[in-house]
Amino acid sequence: MVALEKNLNDKDHTLPLISVVMCVYNGQDCVGDAIDSIIAQTFNNYELIICDDASTDKTVSILERYEKNPKIKVLKNDVNKGSGFSRNRCISESRGDYIVIQDADDKSANRRLQVLYDSIKELKASVVGSSAILVDGDFCWGVMTYQQRPKKYEWIRSMQIVHASIIVKKADVLEVGGYSAFKKDRSEDYDLLCRIAARGKVIRSIKDPLYIINYSENDYKRRTFVSRLYEVRAKYKACFYISPPLLYYLYCLKPLVLAFMPKKIQFLIHKMIFSGNKSRHFSPSDIDTNPSGPKA
Repeated sequence: MVALEKNLNDKDHTLPLISVVMCVYNGQDCVGDAIDSIIAQTFNNYELIICDDASTDKTVSILERYEKNPKIKVLKNDVNKGSGFSRNRCISESRGDYIVIQDADDKSANRRLQVLYDSIKELKASVVGSSAILVDGDFCWGVMTYQQRPKKYEWIRSMQIVHASIIVKKADVLEVGGYSAFKKDRSEDYDLLCRIAARGKVIRSIKDPLYIINYSENDYKRRTFVSRLYEVRAKYKACFYISPPLLYYLYCLKPLVLAFMPKKIQFLIHKMIFSGNKSRHFSPSDIDTNPSGPKA
């Protein structure tokens, strides 16, 4: 596991306030758009750290075109390590007081960093996430949104925030030891946030839809039986951290139920849930990412 260096005492005011971290594996068709959406931010005091997880397509050559931008740093894993390891590596190289997550197949609205930074300061929170617009290609089919003040026990039931949309205090990520780095574990984001929640840190969601997720039925195929077993493990660990009433332990069985549910049915259920939010929260101006290509 990558060691997470605690460089929080550096008072150099030339350092960025926000470190955006991105890990990518075989993302040649989408990573450029993700990077462009960060370059187009109205908030300028950031750095973008990207870790290529041993891609076998043209991802590396695309990333190399962006390295001339002084705000962008590219790291490369020699072998595929998984997203938890790669995010930890980015965080260990980061210089900002705040970490913002950006997935390589998603995009950010151009005011995302500014709104997240203002919100985490105003709410005096450890973690702030936003709502996320769900798209399949060019078609917007829903909005993923959560309650603004999740209760601690509710983390046992399910994820209570859009992980990919978050800003989080770097000190709090370091305090809990960063992400789980097991390669096949796809619940490392849930595990991290449960550990932060268990320490009584303030976690908030805002309704503003600042993040754009490419989400289709194909995404459910990534949820293998092995990954569902890791989810069971993550929920059991969350019970250990949070110590809920005994009834909540039944939620540890939820991933096993989903493992045997057809992927198409899971997608249709989520589509019914999230499509109902579209009319309340979606506006075309929210997905303006102003793609601008590589910049020096």
